[in-house]
Amino acid sequence: MVDVTDDASAGSTLDLDLGVIAPGDSVSFTLYYGVAMTKADAEAAVAAVEADVFYLAYPSWPAPDQSATGIFAYRATTPTNGATP
Repeated sequence: MVDVTDDASAGSTLDLDLGVIAPGDSVSFTLYYGVAMTKADAEAAVAAVEADVFYLAYPSWPAPDQSATGIFAYRATTPTNGATP
């Protein structure tokens, strides 16, 4: 896991490179989002869905235990043409 600290008060951007998708082919992926009561619970949720990439967000008010952790996660799946994502 890589921790990145950033002032995300203006929001966040996630760019997904889905590669070239030929006519008639498709690519699917899964996005997860939610809130957990603690950072540990959020990390357990991310592990349970086997996310490839995830972002955890914390409240702006003082929270020494990092409670109310927001979760946004992405998991790639295999394109219908059989190529790897």
